[in-house]
Amino acid sequence: MKRSSELREKVRRAFLLHAASILFAALAGAAITWLAMTHAQDRIDAIGESALALLAALALVIVVAASWRTYRGYSRAVGPMRWLAGRVRDFDPRSHAGDGFAPDDLPRGMDAETRVLASSLHEMSQHVQELVERERSFTRDSSHELRTPLTVIRIASDLLLSDPGQSEYARRSLRRIQDAGREMEALIDSFLLLARAPDMERTGEEARVADLVYEQVEDVRPLLEGKDVDLHVEHEFDFLVQAPSRVVAVLIGNLLRNACIFTDRGRIVVRIGRGEVTVEDSGVGMSEDVLARAFEPFYRATEGRRGHGIGLSIVRRLSDRFGWSIDLDSTPERGTVARVRFPEAEVVGRHVVVEH
Repeated sequence: MKRSSELREKVRRAFLLHAASILFAALAGAAITWLAMTHAQDRIDAIGESALALLAALALVIVVAASWRTYRGYSRAVGPMRWLAGRVRDFDPRSHAGDGFAPDDLPRGMDAETRVLASSLHEMSQHVQELVERERSFTRDSSHELRTPLTVIRIASDLLLSDPGQSEYARRSLRRIQDAGREMEALIDSFLLLARAPDMERTGEEARVADLVYEQVEDVRPLLEGKDVDLHVEHEFDFLVQAPSRVVAVLIGNLLRNACIFTDRGRIVVRIGRGEVTVEDSGVGMSEDVLARAFEPFYRATEGRRGHGIGLSIVRRLSDRFGWSIDLDSTPERGTVARVRFPEAEVVGRHVVVEH
């Protein structure tokens, strides 16, 4: 019995060991198989990810290449049009320089269609320049022709006024003739300056503004005869501007004449500040609607007043041509303030503000 029990115990242990070995082998095989499968899956996943990355990179390269080719094609197609647009933007019909559209000025490689457009623009610009030059020539020539009869009128009226035998009525009429002659001379000077403005920009002349202000103040005083108006100058700064003296004189003279025409009583003050001249009057003033149209050529809000409605238009055109600014501030029945600023003025002196 004892041996039989020992035998059974040995058999049981052997069976357990065998079963355990089988189980261990099975587990080990499963583990090895699982590990092998895991590594293979990783490799598959890695290969898949690499393939996807490569495909993405290839797609990106294709997109970039296609975009670059599209951009190059767009640039070749639009580049000449941009070049033409720049030439059109810079074109000034008043300048003596070429328009930049001539066949010899076109860049190499420009397509035939764009060359046809450039040729049409060149012909149009030539026509515009001819029209502008014709207008300038007519203005210049007619202004010169008008000077002769005006000179005769001025001399004749001076001689008649010097005759002590003239009646007061005749003297008043002669003074009106002289005033009208002065206005016409100023208008002719303005037209001549506008016709010559592109050439005068390159003269390099300097103008002392204060001296011109005093000259113009004395020239317009006859316009205030019979009016209760005090005209004086407040002089604080001396400054120079890069422009012909006649241009500055015409500009200031037009502002002063405008103030004299529309001021019946009160005062007109001309202030010479730092790089600016202000003309302030206590005249009839302007409403907002009139002020908005004040710089329009030949616009006249009041027909009963003297003038031709072109003085402020001339002031604006000369200011724009020489890079100055002109501002108007006006209130009906209280007066108008006109201010001209000279951005590149060179201050050469300062004074205690004195009324002259």
